Amino acid sequence: MLNFSNRFSTVVRHLARRSCSFQRFTVPRICHVRSQLPEARFFSSDVDRQFSAVLTEELKQENENSYNSSPPSGFEVEKLDETNLTLKKCFPDGVVVEVKMDLAGSIVPEDVSENELQGKEQDAPSPLEARPDLKIRLRKPSGRSVLFHCSLPSSLEEPANSDQDTSNLPTFSVDMVEMEKIPGYFVYTDLFDDNMYDHIMRLLTERGVDYEFQRQLQDFATSEEHKLYRSFLEEFKAYCKE
Repeated sequence: MLNFSNRFSTVVRHLARRSCSFQRFTVPRICHVRSQLPEARFFSSDVDRQFSAVLTEELKQENENSYNSSPPSGFEVEKLDETNLTLKKCFPDGVVVEVKMDLAGSIVPEDVSENELQGKEQDAPSPLEARPDLKIRLRKPSGRSVLFHCSLPSSLEEPANSDQDTSNLPTFSVDMVEMEKIPGYFVYTDLFDDNMYDHIMRLLTERGVDYEFQRQLQDFATSEEHKLYRSFLEEFKAYCKE
């Protein structure tokens, strides 16, 4: 019994030593597999480097085409919060005009497609213009106000004013109207007859929201949108450099 017990113990110890030896032998193989990971990180860094070069070229072109523009005549920037811009104009009779817009996504894909088509037909394609949706508020001294939701036409949709009586009317469309004393309620202008819609447009032009205002506003919005786009490119480039 003692011999069998000793023999059994010897076998157990021998197997244990072989097990430990096997474990020690397999560790380097596991480490060898893990050593492949830095190659993936290097590949990722190479992609970042290449994309950074693309962003550098895009930034160069943007800087060459950049320009500064002022708000429409008589209006001042009341608030600039990231992509949201608010303009204001005060009148001697106490009426205040506020124009709010969000520049994010104000250059839409359809304008880019139109620009590419024009580029095939002529040497220099027309510059891309920002076309943000507008919220135009007319506020009386009492605080009572009306809010117009407006959209700018694309370059191919923009109609030409034909007669002298309408030459100063803006070409943007008023899509909805709200009376702010009735919260949450609005009316689509498609429900208005032509006479009512025309008088809404004249209500706006009386307060300086006319065709010249629209032209200056779009120029200013485009300038500000390009500043945001350059910041976007610079931040993307900084990301790729990390």
